[in-house]
Amino acid sequence: MSRHIPFTIPREPSIAGFVLLSYVIGIATSKNIDPIKTVSIGLIYLHLILTIDFIFYNPSPRRLKSLYSLVSNTSLFIFFSLMDGYESMVALLPTTILFVATMTSLVTLGRLNPTTLSTGTSMLTFLTLYTSASIGEYTLDSLEATILYTLYSVASVLYVESKVGRVDVYIPGAISTALFVGSFLFSPYYPFIFIDLAAKSITHVIRKEVIDVSDITSLGKKELLRILIHTPLIILASLA
Repeated sequence: MSRHIPFTIPREPSIAGFVLLSYVIGIATSKNIDPIKTVSIGLIYLHLILTIDFIFYNPSPRRLKSLYSLVSNTSLFIFFSLMDGYESMVALLPTTILFVATMTSLVTLGRLNPTTLSTGTSMLTFLTLYTSASIGEYTLDSLEATILYTLYSVASVLYVESKVGRVDVYIPGAISTALFVGSFLFSPYYPFIFIDLAAKSITHVIRKEVIDVSDITSLGKKELLRILIHTPLIILASLA
């Protein structure tokens, strides 16, 4: 019977983590929060977490679970956004564009391609902006937090992929170093977000230590924990 139920725990814990942190950061950077809308968005995100695997693992319109996941999530987000107003619709646009880009990359390049991983991660982290606009009053702090959270998350995902040899070690090294150095131009607080990512990425460039692909789940959990620890830094840097 369970195989007919269109809900499942994501195979990659990071997916649930990215969505939940988008929810938390969005709440922390929003104003005039509506409790009912906050609960409603939380339930929509829970539904997304429990159905997202059916979209990104062997998606097909002929599979009822894939079709249910696509139609139900699309309907929930559009319906809530129409009910909430134009700000929610505008805030949903980046995630929508990134979803289309992710699906296109998934079909043409594959699920483990760096482009697919980057757009897929960004699609989830940009829900931060949607959270803020949907539950209360959208602020520039929300946009700032969304960008910081997205950049850190994408660079972290690419670092994990480089550790198993699926991404060139120089890619996350160059990206994280550029983020650390370039962030000085915008705020004295931003570099604290990227310093550890830059340090370990540069170390990986020097040592080039590659782990077995079977260990990627464990490494992914560690990186998700790092992102969780960095969440207060991202929030504080955005509000400063």
